[in-house]
Amino acid sequence: MMRGLGILVLLVMLAGCGHGGGGEGAGGPARGGKQLPPPEVVVQRVRRGPVTVYREFTAQTVASDSVNIRPQVSGRLLSFSFREGSPVEAGQVLFQIDPTDYQAQVDQALASVSKARADLQQARTQVSVKQAQANLAAAQTDLRKAQLYVDRYKPLAAKQIIPQQQYDDAVSSRDAARAQVVAMQAALQNAQISTRSQIEVAQSQLAAAQAQLTQARTSLGYCTITTPIDGIIGQVQAYPGTVVAPGSDTLVTISRSNPIYVNFNISESDYLNVVYNRSSDRSAGPLPIELILGNGRTYGHTGSITMADRTLNAQTGTLLIRTQFPNPRQILKPGQFARVRIPAVRRDSAILIPQQAVIELQSLETVLLVDDQNRVSSRTITLENAAVGEDFIVASGLEGGERIIVDGTQKVQPGMVCKPIPAGK
Repeated sequence: MMRGLGILVLLVMLAGCGHGGGGEGAGGPARGGKQLPPPEVVVQRVRRGPVTVYREFTAQTVASDSVNIRPQVSGRLLSFSFREGSPVEAGQVLFQIDPTDYQAQVDQALASVSKARADLQQARTQVSVKQAQANLAAAQTDLRKAQLYVDRYKPLAAKQIIPQQQYDDAVSSRDAARAQVVAMQAALQNAQISTRSQIEVAQSQLAAAQAQLTQARTSLGYCTITTPIDGIIGQVQAYPGTVVAPGSDTLVTISRSNPIYVNFNISESDYLNVVYNRSSDRSAGPLPIELILGNGRTYGHTGSITMADRTLNAQTGTLLIRTQFPNPRQILKPGQFARVRIPAVRRDSAILIPQQAVIELQSLETVLLVDDQNRVSSRTITLENAAVGEDFIVASGLEGGERIIVDGTQKVQPGMVCKPIPAGK
């Protein structure tokens, strides 16, 4: 845009007002009695047609996933096994903490598990129950024998074949044997209850020992720190020899940046324009998002919107939008500033002029026109706050089809005759 030439054009126009008619309207001023040829300028027709208005917003790249690696156990760092700033894969070993104490805990827990299993096995053998069962069986045998004597002596005593005392002694022995059976039954029952209790205690002790073993093995496993995600690893924050502990500072940070998020804020009016524009176009596919990098180059992949915040920021009146871009070559890094370009409004009939055709003069935008007689005239226009590529959108002042000067405005002034050359020739 020829904004910087506005003052120069003004001076030329003022200088022209100081000359007489003298034929200057038909060309350049006379020199040595000869008329100079008309100055050459490049002209272009004002275009009118359907366009899509794009809007640009300041944006910043954000990692799609980021993990701070912290220690889960206390100990001295022995080593780290990666190159800072390089890609890492999920499961890759990053740090090693001294495992000596944790290996000893595992060995001790293993011994406790072995003892608990042995105690459980001992309880399950039920030695006391078997002994009580044997004692009960012997008592029952004695009772049966005693009952046989009673049954045998009873008719003999009744016939006085044997003394009554012998029969009475047999009955006493039988009653004593019966009491012994009852006692052995009680002893068996007590042995069974005691054995069940011993088994339950042994089982709980085994479960506790196994839990301690699991915890010890988990702690030992924490001595080897691996990455949970694929990504790019950052700068190491703790070096070998450092004593670390749970809750201490981050050892290193890993960011996943393929794909990568790009966040930006959009005004309420722009948001509504995009929404209504998309809803009115039933054939519209996913909204294409372009990314303009810090060096002015357009990123080689288009993005898509993945999230619009649930509410507008009450202080700024803007809505946070998150987009996602492929990043296979890791060109984009988290924290970069860029600009996103999105199609905001569709115009069925818009008037477009090249930016270099506009002259800013005393806060006014003007263009120089060339009529059918190749005479130059000036016209004030109003521009919309939008651009399409290298063109401005004209709100008023032009109708479309006019010839405007896009190069050489400094050579002419209103009222002069010029030699127009179509752009591109």
